[in-house]
Amino acid sequence: MPANGTNENDLQEMLATVHGDKQRLELILAEAIQTGAFLQGSRFPTERAIAEYTGLARNTVRDALSRLANRGLIVRHVGRGTFVSTLPQRQRKGSDRSDDANQWRGQQPSPRELVEFRSECEPALVPMIVMNASDDELDELEHLALKGRAAATWWACEAADAAFHAHLFAVTHNSVCFFIGDWLTQARRGQSWLALKQQTFSFQRWGSYQEEHETIVRHLKSRDINAARKVLRNHLSHVQGWVGG
Repeated sequence: MPANGTNENDLQEMLATVHGDKQRLELILAEAIQTGAFLQGSRFPTERAIAEYTGLARNTVRDALSRLANRGLIVRHVGRGTFVSTLPQRQRKGSDRSDDANQWRGQQPSPRELVEFRSECEPALVPMIVMNASDDELDELEHLALKGRAAATWWACEAADAAFHAHLFAVTHNSVCFFIGDWLTQARRGQSWLALKQQTFSFQRWGSYQEEHETIVRHLKSRDINAARKVLRNHLSHVQGWVGG
């Protein structure tokens, strides 16, 4: 098991989906970092390995890694290698929060706490999504939901799940919701959450979650607040049962 938290087969499978597309490379790597496939502070795959698994030229890979570094997702140290950043760039730069707030932000909630909060918070997003999200944004949400059908490993399912729920917060067009959603995405990168997800993962459960995601999207695209909120609440109740069980 490499230090970055993924095994070699998972890494090859993930990078094989790049299909020689340099823009897709950055997208896939950023998504993997943001959803916890690469653990915070862990060593990132080398340019050589990424080039080998994707078929892209080394300079193309180097450019993609430079953009990830500029976004604050990775840190590159000459002579030491590349590492996953512990905090996103927007939190490190220009921060005027107190030390107490910084300390709180660095804490990792337990899986139970995380799901407990999400069960109360996410259904409340639905009216804002219905009122504020554009058709294109809901189409993107549908695309993210459908991507889950192709997930073939536990971490790919976790990445698809995290991306779907993060988009719910983003399309509210509410800066407070966006901040909370971003923090929850970072919390899902915590070792306790990922360890539990890996140890208890089943494709049967994921299939149920996947169906619920797609149903949520259908109701949101129909602008049906009550139906979307009900399905989302039931979905999170199922997740809460998994964590509690």
